[in-house]
Amino acid sequence: MIGRNSRRGLRKQRVVFPEPPVDRTPWVEPGLLSVLEGLPTRQRQAVMLVHGYGWTWSEVAEVLDVSKTTVQKHVERGVAKLRAELGVSL
Repeated sequence: MIGRNSRRGLRKQRVVFPEPPVDRTPWVEPGLLSVLEGLPTRQRQAVMLVHGYGWTWSEVAEVLDVSKTTVQKHVERGVAKLRAELGVSL
């Protein structure tokens, strides 16, 4: 096995997100879905996993096969775009 990429034979596991319980579904800004759809794919994925599902940057980085710094940038930029589009300020 010298010189071979040991990751070559590994398959990525499909991530399945659980549905939130109907009786505990939080209020969501009505325009959020359409604004989320407008984000670039990686930003949308990072924002949803971190803020929607409570994943850590490390967990998201592993699933998306990027660095934690990249996840951080995707989340920061994605949230900034969401706030701008929805007219939300801190």
